Amino acid sequence: MLRKLALAVVSFAVTLGVLEMGVRLAHLEVNDHVNEMRKYGLLLVRDPAGYFRHPPGASAVLQRVTMRFNSLGMRGEEPRSPKPPGTFRILCLGDSVTLGPGVPEDAIYPSRLRALLGDDQQDVVAAGVGGWNTVEEERFLAANIERLEPDLVVLLYVTNDNEPIEPWRRGEQPPESRGVALYRALVLHSCLFEWAAFTYTRLQGVDWAGLRVVHRWNEKRRAAGPPFSPTEPGWLESRAALGRLLVLTRAHGARLAIFLYNLDDWPPAPAARERLEEFGRETGVPVFDTKPFFAGPSPSTLVNVPIVDPHPNGEGHALLAAGIARTLRAARLLVPSPSAAGN
Repeated sequence: MLRKLALAVVSFAVTLGVLEMGVRLAHLEVNDHVNEMRKYGLLLVRDPAGYFRHPPGASAVLQRVTMRFNSLGMRGEEPRSPKPPGTFRILCLGDSVTLGPGVPEDAIYPSRLRALLGDDQQDVVAAGVGGWNTVEEERFLAANIERLEPDLVVLLYVTNDNEPIEPWRRGEQPPESRGVALYRALVLHSCLFEWAAFTYTRLQGVDWAGLRVVHRWNEKRRAAGPPFSPTEPGWLESRAALGRLLVLTRAHGARLAIFLYNLDDWPPAPAARERLEEFGRETGVPVFDTKPFFAGPSPSTLVNVPIVDPHPNGEGHALLAAGIARTLRAARLLVPSPSAAGN
């Protein structure tokens, strides 16, 4: 009896292995953007410092691109620590635009910026996580600034960075059960299981309860006023985090520069630019609009999939990196701040 059971288990495992290999060899990916978003959400873990990140050393295939994460839980080369003497380090801080979904690692804007600068004494570190707002970006920097020792923090501000952290993400997360951990690992690393989870989700239909929660949350935000109005709570929270970022960078002898990601001046980009420029005038932080970087090509040719996935594609990242490199050189921001040079 036990022998038959063991043979059945082995036979089942072999069958699953053959099916998994067949799905991989046939390149039968689940090409569904909502599924990719759900899959990416499974990848994120909460750091004790209060921000979400990718597991250090992990990898996952998302939107047909293999993403690998260093010890920070970020894309890109492993940052040298301590920073080599004489190195000018740029930290590219941002959300999913900096992360670069659907774009190979060597084609995202921080990697391209490193290549454009072309100087062994200039180092670029990427720190971008999908869904981050300014508060989480500031928390990441506070937790890692002593390790990274940046000379310049380039904050790529996106027009949804004023979105407050959802209530269900503010508190401590309950410990992950073994079942959830196993489900996460299978979805991220088994094409066969991903298809099974995708099919099951489709058969379940629309998550109306979840949509109602999101709708109530959005209604509450709209009632607080237009995005980036001077008294909008989301902007006020974002602005306070920008202030803390500035204090943090200056305390460590670094500079802060803000670039507004603005592909085609779609609302609320004009209002966001106005608020950021006000912040810049009040604090002395240089603020730049990236809209001129994308002049010429149709915006629809610079994103992964128009409307469905408006993240910049490889060409969009190339134009963004070139524009940032030109701007940093023109503004003479590629040298240590006077306070750092005097230390």
